Amino acid sequence: MFQSAEKTNVLCLDIGTSRITACIFQEVNHELQLKGVSVVPQAHGSLHNGAIVNISETIAAVQEAVKQAENKAKISAKDMVIGLSGELAKGMTVKLTSVRTEPEQEINQQEIKSLLHELQWQAFDTIRSNISEELSISEIELKLVNASVVSIQVDGERVTDPIGMKGKQIQLDIFNCFAPVQHFGQIQNIAVELPLHDLKGVFVQGFAVCHSLALNDAFANAVVIDIGAGTTDICIISEGKILGNRSFALAGNSITKRIAYALSTSFGEAEQVKLSYSNETLERRSSMIIREAIHDDIDIWLSSLEFSLKELPLKNLPHNFLVSGNGAKLPEFKAALKDHPWVNMFPMTGSVEVRDLDYSDLITGDFNPDQFDPDFIPSVAVATTASDLLYNHSTLDSMLSTIIADKGV
Repeated sequence: MFQSAEKTNVLCLDIGTSRITACIFQEVNHELQLKGVSVVPQAHGSLHNGAIVNISETIAAVQEAVKQAENKAKISAKDMVIGLSGELAKGMTVKLTSVRTEPEQEINQQEIKSLLHELQWQAFDTIRSNISEELSISEIELKLVNASVVSIQVDGERVTDPIGMKGKQIQLDIFNCFAPVQHFGQIQNIAVELPLHDLKGVFVQGFAVCHSLALNDAFANAVVIDIGAGTTDICIISEGKILGNRSFALAGNSITKRIAYALSTSFGEAEQVKLSYSNETLERRSSMIIREAIHDDIDIWLSSLEFSLKELPLKNLPHNFLVSGNGAKLPEFKAALKDHPWVNMFPMTGSVEVRDLDYSDLITGDFNPDQFDPDFIPSVAVATTASDLLYNHSTLDSMLSTIIADKGV
C-alpha cells in the first residue's frame, strides 16, 4: 500500500450522478484503512450522462463532502485522487511488439525506457484515434487521463521486470485512458476549489476495480459491471490484463423513472418504492406491478450491455460477472445476467457466475460491514490503484509516468 516512513493520508472523491462520496484513507501496518467517509447528495441535474452540467453546485457538494469526511476521520489528507465514471472517460489496451537486434545482450534500463517511449506513443495514437471515432470528437479534444503497463513478455514469457533478461522479442500491453478536454478541465476546476489538497491522479473506476482485482490475484478473467444512478460502467479483465472499459447511460435512475410513471408518483417516492422492492419488503401486488413495469427496461439494459461488450477486443467472454453499484441492488439485473444466453453470442468457457463484488476481491484484511458499505467499493478500488501506481509503482510504470510528463500531454 502507501509506502512511506510516515503514514500517508489520501482523499478519494467519487463524483457521481446522484451524490458525491468523499473517503479518507490511511495506510496502517501496510494495510489500507478507511478512516472517514461522507456522502452528500448532488442537486438534481448537476450531472447528465457523466458530464458536469452545473459546476458551481457540484463544487459546493464536493467541498461539503470533503469537510464532513475529514471531520469524521479527524485527520486531513493533502493528496487527492478522483474516480470517474466511464461515460466520458474511455480506455483500452493495445498489444505492441518490438524485435531486438541483439537478443543475446541483456536488457538494460535505457533500452526499456527507449522502448517504452516508442511503444507508448504508438499506443497513444492508436487508442486516441479509436476513442475519437467512438465519441465523435476530434483527437485534439481528448486528454490522456492515465496510462499503465498492463503486462510485459519476453519471448512469450510473462515477466514483471525484464531488466537483466535476454531475448529476441519484447511484447507490451499498454492501457491508455482518455477523456474530453472540457470534461477533464471541469475536474481540474473542482480540484482548484480544494486548495489544501493536491490532485495526484484521476482514474476511471472500472479500470481501478480491474487493476485492484489483478493486484490482489482475485480474478484473472472477469466482467466488472458498476450499475450506478445515471450510468452503467463495464470493464473487462482477461488473463490478468485489462482489455478496456465501456459505459452507457442506462442505470438505476432509468428504472426509478419507469416506476414513477407506472405508479403516477414522484421520482423521490418511486426511488423509495424501488428500494423496498429490492429489499423484498414491498407487498405482493405492488411487487408484481413493479416487476411488470421494469421488464422492458431490463431487456434494453441487457441489449446495451451486449452491444458494449461487442465493442471490446474479446477473444473469450469471461464467465465471472462481478456486479457493484447502488443500482445493482435491484435483483432483476443479476437475474438477467445469469439467464442471458451469452454462449450463443460470444466464445465462452465455463457456465456464467454472477455475484456482488466484495471488498475481499480488492484488498486484504478484515472488513467491518458497518464501515465498509458496498457503495464505497469504487472509492476503495481507486485508492488501491492510486497507492500502486502513484506510491508503490513498478519500474515500468515509473518510467511511463516520466515519459508522459516529459511529453506534456
